[in-house]
Amino acid sequence: MKEKEIKEKIQEGWIRIRMIQELAGYPIAHVESTMDTMNGRLAGMDGVKILEREVHEAKEVHKGIWSMFADVELLVKDFPTVILILFDFMPSSIEIIEPEDSIKMDVRELSSAINDLVGKMHHLDASAKKFMALSNRMKRKLDEAGIKIEPQHSD
Repeated sequence: MKEKEIKEKIQEGWIRIRMIQELAGYPIAHVESTMDTMNGRLAGMDGVKILEREVHEAKEVHKGIWSMFADVELLVKDFPTVILILFDFMPSSIEIIEPEDSIKMDVRELSSAINDLVGKMHHLDASAKKFMALSNRMKRKLDEAGIKIEPQHSD
């Protein structure tokens, strides 16, 4: 997309952002395919146009654990879509490049985006509580069986 077209979209209310997508895991093939999948999902989103994407080569960061990241510049139709990107892709960093001064937004649109954000936060909180309860129950069962699990420490 040419710079003139980008400026026209921004005049229409689109938002230009730059973000860093990071992920880590194993084996390396899984990390690479997951990055490809993430980039494909991002490219397929309504109201999102990828302007630039640079995917960096995976690097081994710890015995068999691989990490890779991508620098991505996007044009996004509105602020609720930016929030959706934040929750769906959890970038490690995001920068709003344009508009430089302010984002014009309908109050109902903002309320909807905030309510979506709160809903996702409640869902994550419920999931975290569920896993903590499961972890505590498993620990009690292991203790009852006389099995001691030592905490893992990173090297």
